[in-house]
Formats: sequence, C-alpha cells, structure tokens
Amino acid sequence: MNLALDFAAAIAGTVVDQDAKPVEGVYVRFAMGDDSGGAVTDAHGAFVCAAMTGGGDYTATVIPKGRSAKQLHPASGAFPVVHLADGGSRVEDVRLAIQFEPLDVIGRVIDQNGAPIADAHVVAWASDMGRQYISGFELPDATTDAKGAFTIRDLVSGSYSLQAESADGNRAVVNGVAAGAKDVTIRLVSTNGIDVTVVGFKDAPQVLAQSMSNGGGMAVGVREGDAFHLRGLSPGVYLVTALSHGEMAIARVELQAVALASVTLTGRASATISATIVEFGSTTPVGAAHECYLIPRLGDQVAYAAMSWSSRVQPDEHGRLTIDPAPSGDLVLWCNSFDPAHSGAIASFSAAPNEHADVTLYSVTRTSDAGDGTIGVSFDYTDMLEARVSEVLPNSPAARAGIAKGDRVVAVDGVMVDNLGEHGVSALIANHAIGTTVALSVARSSGTKTVLMVVESAPSR
Repeated sequence: MNLALDFAAAIAGTVVDQDAKPVEGVYVRFAMGDDSGGAVTDAHGAFVCAAMTGGGDYTATVIPKGRSAKQLHPASGAFPVVHLADGGSRVEDVRLAIQFEPLDVIGRVIDQNGAPIADAHVVAWASDMGRQYISGFELPDATTDAKGAFTIRDLVSGSYSLQAESADGNRAVVNGVAAGAKDVTIRLVSTNGIDVTVVGFKDAPQVLAQSMSNGGGMAVGVREGDAFHLRGLSPGVYLVTALSHGEMAIARVELQAVALASVTLTGRASATISATIVEFGSTTPVGAAHECYLIPRLGDQVAYAAMSWSSRVQPDEHGRLTIDPAPSGDLVLWCNSFDPAHSGAIASFSAAPNEHADVTLYSVTRTSDAGDGTIGVSFDYTDMLEARVSEVLPNSPAARAGIAKGDRVVAVDGVMVDNLGEHGVSALIANHAIGTTVALSVARSSGTKTVLMVVESAPSR
C-alpha cells in the first residue's frame, strides 16, 4: 500500500463573501463520512484541504473566525459538491461564496459594587451549543481594559452566551446576547462558590460543578485535604459530582447571589456493568466503531460535563463491553459512533453497590440512499436522554406542522423512541428519503400530538 498516495487527495480554492471579497481566517472543511480535510483561509481567502482518501463526493462546511460552532451559510444556493476520484486526486479553483456580515459585541465587566474589572477574559459561544461541547474550539474572545470594557469581534448573526473570568478565578455567564449588542454588562460576584467535602472514597476524587442554569458552564474544584473549593460561580443550580476510579457521588446545589454553599458527597461501593449495543428494532449486535462513556445523573439531569473525566471504553466486535469496577448509583452510558452506518446509542439505568448490571443500548442503522432531506428541526445537544427540539427553521415542514421549540419527540412513525436519545431520533428522521412522509409524535405541556411531514431538500440559505 502506498500511504503517500492513499491519503494525498486535496481540494484547493477560495472563500469570498456575498460581495465577492476574499474572506480571511475562516475554517474550511470538506468531508465524506469520516474522511475529511480542513484548512484556514489566508489573507487572499485561499485554502488547501488535504490528506483525504478520495473515492467519492465531498461536501463543504465553513466555520467563522474563532470557530464558535456556528456554520456560515452559502451566499446563495448551496456549496458545490466536489468529487475526488481517488487518493491522488486534486481539484483546484473551488469557489465558496458565503453570507458574511460580521457583528461585534461590546460590553463591560463589573464587580458586585459596579466597579470595573480589568484584565478579565471574556469568551463567547453560540447559545444553542453547550459550553462543554465546543471546548475543543478556539472561541471568540477579548480581554477587558482598565475601564472593564471589551469588544468581541466578527461574530455571525445569532444568539450567544458570554462568560467573563477575572484574574482571581471568579466567573459569570450571560445568556441570550445577540450579535451586534453594544451594552452588555457582566457582573462578577467575588464570594459565590461551593465548598465540597468528600467521604468514603478509596481514591481522591475529581470534583466538578456543572451549571444547569447558566449555559452549561463547568468549574473544577481545588483540593484542600478532604475538601474541595469551587469559586467564581454565578447564582443558579449546579450538579456537583465527585468521581474516582469505580466510585462516584452527585448532588444538586442551588447557589444564591453573594453566597457560599456547602455539600458533602459520600462514595459508595462499586458495581460491575455489562452492556451490549444492538440494532434498533432487532437484537442484532452492532460491532460498529463506538466510544462509550459512563456519566452520573441525578433523576433526569445528566452531569454531562463529567464525561471529560470518565474513562473511555470501546465495545468489542460484537458490541459488548464490561466496566469493572464501575460506579454504583444512577448512571447514563453514552456511546458515540464513528461508523457512518450507525447512530450513537444511550441508556439510562441504575447500578446497585456490589451488584452486576446488564444494559442494552440501541443504535439506528442509517440508510445510505436516503439522500440529504430535512424536516427543519434541530435537537438540544445538552438534553442527552431525549430528543427535545431546540430550533425550528422558518417555513420548514416542521414549522408548517406546528412543531415548536421545547417539544419532545416520543415516537417516529408510531415507534416509541424513549431509549434512543437525540442521536438515534435524528438518524430515524434522516432515513426518510426526500418526498416521503415521516410521522412525529411530540409531547408538550398541553399533551401529545402526532403530525405528518413530507421530507424536503435542505433549503438554500
């Protein structure tokens, strides 16, 4: 095998805005399934996406400067699909025209008395993306001046969450900030925090607090003996978790303004967990490429930030895995799929101390010839156990059918999906070809209703 040729396919071109002016500093990615190549445009808008295997059609994604997780849309129509015949192919002069009208956010950071805070670090991320899901991105940011003022530049139109962190570690998050806002105020309260005492753990745990009310932010505890201190937290509700090898404890803490809260987390005996991933609608094991993480939960609230500290487990070729020792208690096993033929899988369950728990997860097999259809909905990434609608595109099939933000999908084509999560539900919908009908049953406060929608081609932006 000639590796140099097998992975030498490339796509070169330029990115321009709606006025045909070159756009510098945006990230361009061409992908076909799991195979992709990416590059950042230079001062002339030029890019070269390389190291691809070829053998098919590649689609483009353009992400703005700062890589804030919001994608840039074509100036008209759709981005061209580029065909790479094999690993030695190179396609030149690809032109990607984007709708690019960057906006700034201007504001200031102050303390609880209204005094400006200098040298605070302010970052922005798209409001519909939990902070932990884009921790690998370079976020748009700024540092406050002597008057506490900051400007975050070149944001794409939309809603953002802003987090300010002072030099001494105090943090606060403001949600729902529109790109282009000129009068944002972020107030840092120096005394807010949580003191955590841990008992009964064989090994020293990692302690972290996940905000359930401030855009999904996370803080890691600073250890002092058997106590951990979390500081610079905004008022709100937090899931506080202690994790070590085979042990965990979790509690809900409500933090008031200008206050310190305390909580004790007690470790429990470990359990053993065996799990199998099978095809949804059958008992056929899925030997796909999954990576699985064990995550604590409290009721229906999942401490997804703890995934960063959870050991990664890969199933065998029969979709089976064993975790021993594993934490006991209320848990979620989340398996991300790297196989384009299968969706991710998720299961919510409880494991008793010193007992063995058997878990089955369901992965949806994706239909390769379904096409690129849509009903115009997006789901909330942070609501791991359910497919809860986070966005409905205007004039889409979902909008015309009355689907609304906050609706929870409970069935697709009459089949209950309470054991699939948003990855599986998205795959079931995507399996419908353009022009076919999908039936969605959604639950809301007024009850459950079922609507029929015809899948359409993805709209031009």
